Amino acid sequence: MKYFVVCPRGLEVPLYEELVSITTHCMDEEELQQLGLSKPEAIPLAKSIKNVFLGDAPIKPSGGIEVSGTLGLAMAINLHSRIASRVLLQLIHCPYKKEDDIYKVTKGLSWEDWFDVSQTIRVDVTAQRSNLQSLNFITLRIKDAVCDRFRDLCGERPSIETGTPDVRIMAFLDATHISIYLDTSGEALFKRGWRDEKGAAPLKENLAAGILAFTGWQAKQPLYDPMCGSGTFLIEAAQIARHIPPGAIRAGLMEELEPEDQGVEPVRKAYTDTLLNDVDTDADADADADEDEEIQKESLSQSAQDTPQAVSEEQSASTKPVWSAPILVDSGKPLEIKTTPQDLMPIVPKRVQKAEPEDASRTSKSRFEKKGGEAYFAGSNKTLKFKPSRVDLVGVYQGFGFLRLKPFQTQPEKELWGLLKKVAQLEMQRYQEVPLQIAGSDINEQMIRVVRHNWRMARLPGQPNVRQVDALMVKSPFKSQMSNPGVMLFNPPYGERIELKGGRGARYEEDTYEVVEPEKKMRGARDPLPKNFTDPAFVDFLSKFGRHLKEEFAGWQIDILTADMGLPGQMRMKETKRTPLFNGSIECRLFRFEIREFQKRQEQTPIQTNDPTES
Repeated sequence: MKYFVVCPRGLEVPLYEELVSITTHCMDEEELQQLGLSKPEAIPLAKSIKNVFLGDAPIKPSGGIEVSGTLGLAMAINLHSRIASRVLLQLIHCPYKKEDDIYKVTKGLSWEDWFDVSQTIRVDVTAQRSNLQSLNFITLRIKDAVCDRFRDLCGERPSIETGTPDVRIMAFLDATHISIYLDTSGEALFKRGWRDEKGAAPLKENLAAGILAFTGWQAKQPLYDPMCGSGTFLIEAAQIARHIPPGAIRAGLMEELEPEDQGVEPVRKAYTDTLLNDVDTDADADADADEDEEIQKESLSQSAQDTPQAVSEEQSASTKPVWSAPILVDSGKPLEIKTTPQDLMPIVPKRVQKAEPEDASRTSKSRFEKKGGEAYFAGSNKTLKFKPSRVDLVGVYQGFGFLRLKPFQTQPEKELWGLLKKVAQLEMQRYQEVPLQIAGSDINEQMIRVVRHNWRMARLPGQPNVRQVDALMVKSPFKSQMSNPGVMLFNPPYGERIELKGGRGARYEEDTYEVVEPEKKMRGARDPLPKNFTDPAFVDFLSKFGRHLKEEFAGWQIDILTADMGLPGQMRMKETKRTPLFNGSIECRLFRFEIREFQKRQEQTPIQTNDPTES
C-alpha cells in the first residue's frame, strides 16, 4: 500500500523524522516486550510494520510525505502522528487528458471492496497546474463514477454526506496525472478530541507540535509560553512529555469525563457566543416542514486544502448550507451536549424560526436571555442551538476513517489495532508520573480560564501552571532558571496587544449575556500585517519586551512564531535562525533567539570607573 501523509506546509522535515520514529518504535520487538507485551503479541506487531519504505527526507515543501507499507502502518500513523493532518491511501495514479478519462478510471476501481453501498461518501478534489476548466465538474464526475459502479453492481447507489461521511474520497490533479485516495483519518488529525473552547486565533494542534519539534525542546527542559492563548503549545508539550498519543481520545484510550469535569461555564460560553453570530434570520418559514429530513444532513467540518484551486462537493452545492446537532457516526443519532450535570441541552432543528421584529424598547444588548439553564432568543419561544464548527469534540464515536473501511475490519487487522492501542496504554502508564516543567501566562483573564478548561478536557493531571500577567512583567516560573535554562515559545498577536481583563473585542458580558457592540471593525489579531507597519505603540512594546527578555531570561532559547517579518529589528535582537511556516494561509516565520547568560555578558563588557588615579 502507498500512502500520502498530509501536513502543513513547512513541516515536512519534522514529519519525516516523526514517521521514522513511529516505525522504528513499532518494529523493535525487544522494546515492545519491555513495555509489557508478550512475545506472541510483539512478533506480529513488529512484522506488520517492518516492510515500510519511507524514502529520503524532502528537500522542498511538498505538503506531505509519501510512504509505503501495510494497513497496520496507516493505523500506527493515525494513532501516533502529532504533525500529520491526514493519512491518504492511494488507490491509483495514472495519466489523464480530459474529464471522461477521469470518469472511466474512477469507475474502474473496485469501490465495493472498500465500503458498502449503505455507507455515505464525500468527494474532494484539489489541483495544481491542471488544464481542466472546472474542478466542480471533476468532483461531480468522480462522484457519479462511484455511484454508477454501485448501481451497476447492486441497483443502488451510496448517499452523499458532506458533513460526517463514512468514507472520504480525495483526488489530486497535476498537469498530466491524477491520484485518487481514500482518507484513512476521517476527521482531520489536528482534532485531538479535547478542544471545545478556543481563543480568537487558535493555533492548530499539529502546527503547534511541528513547531515544538523545530525548537528541539525535550521533556526534561522547562517550557514557557508568555502569550499562551488557549494553551495549545502547553497541552501539546504536556502530552509529549507524558507519551500520550495524539489520537488517544479518538481511539478510546482515555477515560470519558463526567459532566462536572468538563465544566459548565466554557461550554455555555461557546454556546452563547455562537448564538450572537450564527442565527439564521433569513430562513424560510416553509423550511420547518423539512426539519426531520434535514436533521440527517449537516455540515460539521472544513477540510484543509493546500492549493488555491481546492474545491469540494460542499462548495458546489446549489442550496444554502444548513446546520444541525452533531451526529454520531456509529448510531446516526444526534450528539447530546450537557450544559449541567443534571440536565441535557435540548436538541433542536437545524433551522431556526425567524425572530420576531424588535420593538422600540428592545436594544441590541438584549437579543437573548438566560432562562432555566437554556438560552432563548428575545421575543421568541424557540430555543437556539450551538452551531457546529472545527472546535466540536471528536471522540471515540467518530474515531478514524479506517475503522469504516472493509479491509481494516478483518480479524487480523482488528487484532493488530488492539495491539497498537495496548502498547500506547502501557507507554502512557510508564510515563504518567513524569514531572512537567511547563508553564504559561496571558494578559487576557478569559484565556487563562480557557486554558484550564482545555487542560481538563485533554485529561491532563492537576491544574496547568498558568497565570494572568502582562508580558512586560513575566519572569521565569521555574526556580532553577540559571542552572537549567529552558525554551520560551509563543505566538504573539500580529500587531495588536489584547487588553487586560477579558480581552479586546469581547462580544458579550459573561454574567448578563449582553451583547457588546464594537465601536468599529478592527483587524484580527492574527490577520497579516500591512506593509511597512509602524504603529508607534506596538513598536515601543516590542522594544521594551526584547529588553525585558535579555534581563530576565538569560541563557534561554526564545522561539517566536509571527507574521511580522520585521519583528527581530523591532525587538532590537538578532535572530540565530528563521524558519518559513504557514499558519493556515498566513505566511509566518519561526524566529529563534539565543539569550546569552548574564554572567558571560558581564564578563565581556568592560567596567567603566571614575577613579582619578587611573590614566
